[in-house]
Amino acid sequence: MNTVRLSHPRARPAQRAFTLIELLAAAFLSILLVTLLLSATQRISAQSLFVHGKVTRQSNGAFALDQIVQDLESMVAPHFPRAEALRITPERVGQSELASSWMTLLTAATDEDSSVPENPAAPGNFPGTTRAVSFRIAHKNPVDGGDLNPTYCLYRAVASARDTFDQAMIKSDAQQEFWPLATVHPTDPENILAENVVGVSLRFLKPDGAWTSPGSALRIGRDGTTENGGEVPGGVLRAEVCVTTLSAEGATRLAQGFPLADVIREFGQTTVRQTASFR
Repeated sequence: MNTVRLSHPRARPAQRAFTLIELLAAAFLSILLVTLLLSATQRISAQSLFVHGKVTRQSNGAFALDQIVQDLESMVAPHFPRAEALRITPERVGQSELASSWMTLLTAATDEDSSVPENPAAPGNFPGTTRAVSFRIAHKNPVDGGDLNPTYCLYRAVASARDTFDQAMIKSDAQQEFWPLATVHPTDPENILAENVVGVSLRFLKPDGAWTSPGSALRIGRDGTTENGGEVPGGVLRAEVCVTTLSAEGATRLAQGFPLADVIREFGQTTVRQTASFR
């Protein structure tokens, strides 16, 4: 007689559940890991913004400096003996306490000019392509010129060669309209040279080795050079240009109402460059 033995399955051991302490520890570790990842991401983002802001400041400042220096080095003397070649008027823009300057000069600008005829030497045409150029900082809306959402911008406006010749090149200082406002306004939106420029200052080297003050009014003409109305014997030898710019984050802080001086300390950069000798 065959006997069949039936085997009973062994009971599986009961599965052990996580304890409250283990769950809390796992949650803590997850939160710690997420916090570390967020912190690292924020550091990378902040570093990226800092680098981008630094590049922006450097590019804005360098671009503005290149143009100012180029125009100064190409400065042209007017025809009339007492007419001006350069005029610098110090002014304060917005809440800036920097020594900003409104500079107008006669220069051999290379900008396209529709007023220049194909044959300047033909009868009835005027000679040369000298242009009146204006550099000026304004704190206003760069699109419509209003007071809403104002931005510090450096403007470079260029008058036509025709207006420059008629109004600045052949007139005496008493007659000279150095900047032909009726033709081109210095701070029209199309004249923006660089954004977030909060200060431009210039000083000039004298023959005795001293420099003019960055906040002084300067005039250069065929009859000589004056600083704040006083004669500068021997004229000036070269110029030093300082341009102060803000990063995009600095401009945002400024729009939020932070004092400009504090924003410049944290987010500003001043770039300095000298021109070649004027002689």
